[in-house]
Amino acid sequence: VEMVQGLLPDYVVSTEIFIRKSLIGSRWFAENYSEIRRYPFELYGYGPLYVFKRNTSAAPAPAL
Repeated sequence: VEMVQGLLPDYVVSTEIFIRKSLIGSRWFAENYSEIRRYPFELYGYGPLYVFKRNTSAAPAPAL
């Protein structure tokens, strides 16, 4: 979550296994990014491939 907050990328693309316990549960991420696509991807339990787009009104990351 901290990396995305610091970089504020326009898009975040990841398989579910890598964001399951971080971005998916983050209130800040949910408020600032919207899921725009989900591709079926079932290889070794990695889950679907998510594509999120930063909202145009995304707030800067809070100071850590």
